[in-house]
Amino acid sequence: MVRARPEAPEFVPAVRAPAQKLTREELAALSRPHVVRIESEAGMGIGFFIDHDLIVTCLHVVRGSDHVSVTTRDYVDYVGEASGVLSWSEEYDLAIVQVAPPRFMPGLALAGKSPSVDSHVVVVSSSPVGAENTVSDGLVSRYRTDPSTRLQFSPPILPGSSGGPILNDTGEVVGMVTPPLKDPYGGPTVEPVNSAVPAETINRALQSASRVDMWTFARRTESPADRIWRPIEASLMELAKKVEMDLGDQVGGIYARRIAKAVAQRNRNDFDHLRLQAEKATQERRHILALADALKGMPPDGPDLATVLIVAWEEDAIRETEATQQRLDQVAEQVEGYSRTYLEGGAIPVFPKAFGGLQFLSSVRDINSSCWKLNQQSERGVMLVECPHLPVSPAFVTGPVFLSFFDGRLGGVRTQSVDYARTVSTLSERYGLPDFRVWKKGKWELSDSTPALGANTMYEWRMTGGRIRAGHQYGKVFVSYVHEDFALATDDSY
Repeated sequence: MVRARPEAPEFVPAVRAPAQKLTREELAALSRPHVVRIESEAGMGIGFFIDHDLIVTCLHVVRGSDHVSVTTRDYVDYVGEASGVLSWSEEYDLAIVQVAPPRFMPGLALAGKSPSVDSHVVVVSSSPVGAENTVSDGLVSRYRTDPSTRLQFSPPILPGSSGGPILNDTGEVVGMVTPPLKDPYGGPTVEPVNSAVPAETINRALQSASRVDMWTFARRTESPADRIWRPIEASLMELAKKVEMDLGDQVGGIYARRIAKAVAQRNRNDFDHLRLQAEKATQERRHILALADALKGMPPDGPDLATVLIVAWEEDAIRETEATQQRLDQVAEQVEGYSRTYLEGGAIPVFPKAFGGLQFLSSVRDINSSCWKLNQQSERGVMLVECPHLPVSPAFVTGPVFLSFFDGRLGGVRTQSVDYARTVSTLSERYGLPDFRVWKKGKWELSDSTPALGANTMYEWRMTGGRIRAGHQYGKVFVSYVHEDFALATDDSY
């Protein structure tokens, strides 16, 4: 039976639908602004407006929920939340919900009586997960009174259409779609049976209804399992928020979503496993961040290694594959070796003081008379000078040498080589193993792939006082030296 509560607001009936018969297209247009999508702690479903601030839906869509959102499909006609419940019925799977803010337009009109058997009806079929409203013609096939009065109808409906309206030819609501009827003696679902609560039942619920707030409704309709799980779910969602803060946006966001999924499925085993994983990951992240902070104070490679370490740990924490674990182990070994070398001192290479007989930081006035300026000093204070020959040059150098003067001082050198492999080998023998980078999206990005000598690849030796690069780009092998005082003044291709 319909459960009533005291102090219901007065129900103002919707404007009666026009008496003339409407086409399917007209019925679809009439119902479209009134059919809504409903989301709650109980799940998703649909319903429809019968007044400025009243919607009709199935009880199972909002059961045990104190937060219920209501929107039209395009989020344009209406966006609101449930503020109370006027009446609900376990027997009929019916709930009449009050929403805020109220709309300016009334809802669909309820028919004064139920349709007769074999009368024509149109079902507004929809889905809460994206399908557009559709209408289908059919007939009322019979009325069923066991266990409660329902009308059965023939038009097919989309999955998830419970709570949608059934209209007669003049656009009045003659019923609300409910889940398929089940055998009263505990047998399987009767197939195929589309069932609906008659409009007369909805009218009786309105006449005897009284409003309760959402908190009271949720407490009175929640199942024993809901009652047990509610405090557990609250504590788990608090944990999800804490994990997201402790583990950062990337890893924390994924762990929070995994916990939320376990909460939704009420899977205690998954939750216990995720909680242990999150605790372990939190401890690991603290250790990784401490290492990264230390590396940032160990130039020249420390800051870059700190970034690589954090990225490797995040990838392993998210994917948890053998490959990501191996990558993290490799980076950890690299960090350990670099830190040991740095702390022992003296082993980190030092940027050369000169190139080709020209001292870095020397004045533009000291250049060879055979060199010539390619441009005047730019707005950034950079002057480019080309020298066909230098007094002394590394053996791998071929072609002219381009000198970059920053505010009148030599800060960068760029030249060419015909032998990429020899260049990399010569520089590695003198300055140690380089970082390997590839050209992506307009910049040289550090790569964890196997070093190669192909196009758009580059090797970089970062050292105290500056950096040296040797790479292959635009069909040529380039070599560049940049003093640390002017590294920020050069673009990434230099």
